[in-house]
Amino acid sequence: MKTLRLHMLLITALGGTLFYGCRSSQKPAAGPVRLPVAEVAVQDVPVRKSFVGQINGYRDITIQPRADGYLRSIHFREGSFVKKGTLLYTIETAPYAAQTAQSEASVSRAEAQLADARQTYERTKAMATINAASRSDLDNATAQLLAAQASLRAAKAALTSARIEQGYTRITSPVDGIIGRTLAQVGDFVGLNSKYNSLNTVSQVDSVKVLFFIPEQTYAVLMQQGGQLYDLTLSLSDNSVYPERGRFDFIGRAVEQSTGSLDAQATFANPDTLLRPGQFAQVSAVTDTLRNALLIPQVAVNQTQGVYSVYVLGPDNRAEQRIVTLGQTVGPMWVVDSGLQPGEQVITDGFHKLRAGVSVEPQTNEPSAKK
Repeated sequence: MKTLRLHMLLITALGGTLFYGCRSSQKPAAGPVRLPVAEVAVQDVPVRKSFVGQINGYRDITIQPRADGYLRSIHFREGSFVKKGTLLYTIETAPYAAQTAQSEASVSRAEAQLADARQTYERTKAMATINAASRSDLDNATAQLLAAQASLRAAKAALTSARIEQGYTRITSPVDGIIGRTLAQVGDFVGLNSKYNSLNTVSQVDSVKVLFFIPEQTYAVLMQQGGQLYDLTLSLSDNSVYPERGRFDFIGRAVEQSTGSLDAQATFANPDTLLRPGQFAQVSAVTDTLRNALLIPQVAVNQTQGVYSVYVLGPDNRAEQRIVTLGQTVGPMWVVDSGLQPGEQVITDGFHKLRAGVSVEPQTNEPSAKK
């Protein structure tokens, strides 16, 4: 009997101890979590689109020989900068020099014939005034004088043409620019009717033209905005943004049926000749304006398996996780297409402290830290 009573006392004491221990281990209710928040902003946002393009020189001029002959010398270094008027190629001059000399001789002969015809005319005219020469003699002298004058004009024209042809043996740069790889070498026969009817290309690159393509759907929206592109930027193949802003030139005449797009062109200044013809680049431009767009800081957005969400403060400042649909980024902000309303507040940091229903003490004046 004593043993049974002892066991009952031990059980009662142990139960009291466990009960006291459980009560002492319970934590007091936690207060609100202090976290930074930002209000959903409303403002007009420019809509930017990007287009793939290719860079061309402001002028890409093909160097073509206008005289036929063997190439005698090359006067430039390939890939170098050449000034307008710089001598590039020399074609053999001997045949053209001979033609020029022959034309000069023809001019001299025509000048002598004209001098003789003028003397005959003056003499015959004087004799006709005293009836010492007939009217027909004067007419013949006049005709010979006119014919000699015409022969001289023809001879001078032929000399001018010969000199021009001889000048074509010296090929100079038509613009300031960068010259490419020569296609013909010294000793090759060049000319418009030869294998080498093009010798090189000189590109004027102090400015460049960028040809890019606008999808038909984008063009339809663009025309509603006046058919212009604004604030053009250029991204290069290494994803760097070119420092110069572009000038929109034009949109092409027709839609290319195979691609469903229209060609367009923009001009960019290129003072350091960083841009070269043939480069591919991405043109970015403002094509529209999104009115009354909702904006939130990018740091407020969480992504899980392609789903975007934010923590929103409810009416009682309790955290609520909400799925959102996002649009484009604008600096550090993100455009919200759906899921939020103007004036709502989103939490921008401290997500490890959050779960649905947690009470939050908002900090609107403190900068939010990066996640």
